[in-house]
Amino acid sequence: MALSPSTIEVVKATAPVLAVHGEQIIKVFYGHLFTDYPVMKNVFNMTHQKTGDQPRSLAHAVHAYASHIDNLPALKGAVEQIVHKHVSVNVKPEHYPIVGSLLLRSIKEVLGESATPEIMRAWEEAYNFLADLLIEAEEKLYQEHEQKKGGWRDGKTFVVFKKVKESEEIYSFYLKPEDGGEVPAFEEGQYLGVQVKVDGAEYLRTRNYSLSNASGEGYYRISVKDEGDNATSAYMHQFLKEGDTLTVFPPAGVFTLANKNAPAVFISGGIGQTPLLSMLQALLKDGTPQPIHYIHACRNGQVHAFGEQLRQWENAHDNLKYACLYEEPTVQDISKGGFEGEGRLDADFLKKYLIEGADYYFCGPKGFMRSVKELLNALGVPDEKQHFEFFGPMADIAPERVNA
Repeated sequence: MALSPSTIEVVKATAPVLAVHGEQIIKVFYGHLFTDYPVMKNVFNMTHQKTGDQPRSLAHAVHAYASHIDNLPALKGAVEQIVHKHVSVNVKPEHYPIVGSLLLRSIKEVLGESATPEIMRAWEEAYNFLADLLIEAEEKLYQEHEQKKGGWRDGKTFVVFKKVKESEEIYSFYLKPEDGGEVPAFEEGQYLGVQVKVDGAEYLRTRNYSLSNASGEGYYRISVKDEGDNATSAYMHQFLKEGDTLTVFPPAGVFTLANKNAPAVFISGGIGQTPLLSMLQALLKDGTPQPIHYIHACRNGQVHAFGEQLRQWENAHDNLKYACLYEEPTVQDISKGGFEGEGRLDADFLKKYLIEGADYYFCGPKGFMRSVKELLNALGVPDEKQHFEFFGPMADIAPERVNA
């Protein structure tokens, strides 16, 4: 099945309108979704709804689809990312007609008479075409998960066999299948979808957390920051204990090592270190001789997680150089030492850890990501050597370079 030429023409012509009204349309869409299907509140991160990150991200995705509908291969990377995200929260084919009807309804409500019957027909065809593509790709990924050694489809019960406090803000949860089965391999940098029954909630909450250990260790480890206003992370910190169970969906995500044979520089801020720790551990386990630098930035030693482990790895591997940067070191931090810089990451600090020909991987809060991208651009690191995990429109972190 292919899109009709008239649909391609009409949808592409609406792209400028979506650039202006897209976020409003998506906010109306989510309003209808959460009113008509309140269970969906537990699939979406409501913190991202409040900040506007989720509506803005979807609005950008819809605009990108309209803009590139005559050249869909240009969206291959974005589509792959969406497919993995959907599989991680167990999106099913029957969800697509619901989303489609509410999206079309929202377009009509916001655009009013401008949304002519011709436009609505074109968008209905375009949405159904995209839905079919996603359903097919997601089914393929579901099958890949199921066919792995120890693999499964949909949710599976895992036991928390160990809970470790890593810092004042972060706990690690070590997970094994309740049935005693094998833990399937994953690509370092990927994340798990987990369902948690938060006290008082009517439904299970599904959230994504990066795997913070390397594959092949016989367990999954997720390291969770207490986000304060996030009920799920707070519940996990306060009430989830060793011996409790979680429903877990198979590992997903496309933020993985680009080239295991190339030098690597990892740059993390706060909890953004979790996928990078997984990647770093994989490289060290493989015994790569290539130089590796790891820079971690956080507020101070109280919230600094995994620092001791990283120092141990640095001492055990001649090709690894590790440095941490405290924005607001405490008096105890200053007297104790053990960190390489004070303040925020800047070009002078970063220049000391550049490696010629390296791949650069970075992850962290939005402001941190924006700063790192700007620094790497200014230091002449090519875009193709920059790899990052980010929730939201890429324009949010690099408005000068990533607007297309």
